[in-house]
Amino acid sequence: MDFFTDSYYEVKLEQDLTIQKQYLDLLILKKSEGKPPPFLPDGLENLGDYNLISYKSLRQPLDAWMIDELIGYYTIYRKQISPSPKELVPIERFQLYAVCTRYSHFLSRGLKNGKITKIKEGLYEMDYTSRPIRIIVLNTVPTIKKNAVWQLFSGTEQGFTFGNKHYHWHEPKSKELLNPLYKLYKLEGVVMYTLDDYYREYTIPFIESLPPEIRLKGVSVEERLKDVPVEERLKDVPVEVLKEYLSKHS
Repeated sequence: MDFFTDSYYEVKLEQDLTIQKQYLDLLILKKSEGKPPPFLPDGLENLGDYNLISYKSLRQPLDAWMIDELIGYYTIYRKQISPSPKELVPIERFQLYAVCTRYSHFLSRGLKNGKITKIKEGLYEMDYTSRPIRIIVLNTVPTIKKNAVWQLFSGTEQGFTFGNKHYHWHEPKSKELLNPLYKLYKLEGVVMYTLDDYYREYTIPFIESLPPEIRLKGVSVEERLKDVPVEERLKDVPVEVLKEYLSKHS
């Protein structure tokens, strides 16, 4: 601080860098209980104990800033979960992934200068830090069943249709998540699959699977009875109750 006194530089000590909240797109943690997945999509075969994933959608290209952010998230997270700054969780327990929808010029330049290596179609590895970074390009990974989850986010009509057909949902209710994804693609002019198709295949069956009390929640009595004929409404009402009601309202 003394050295830069009277210059146009300002020196700040122990600057707090946590003023703005930082959000990692995805964190996959290995649990001590449970069973391994039956298979993993391309690119995730090397999952570790702590897996940090940054994701860029169709209109967000993979670039150097994305990589810088991912490394920053990794540094912060490793410090957070370590016993102390002098006793950091071993670096080998971490894996870093940059997942993007489409191929970018950043990849081309990296391949040319040797900083990025192509492992196979849609899958690359970047020698950038002490931990290599896996790069997964969703619209170029092979269109095979184990990649069905990737295909849902591929940003292509063919990929979305393939993923929609072959992805096995572990929680059937999660299918409704396709709705905002479909709308996003529709805005970007990608998917020809219609909203009517979506409602017919997912929304209506999902609604019909719900218990009656949940399906009718928030629906007024008038709305429930609107299309019910008077005869149907009254057929199970005891005659005594009807007589009592009529005597009060006559």
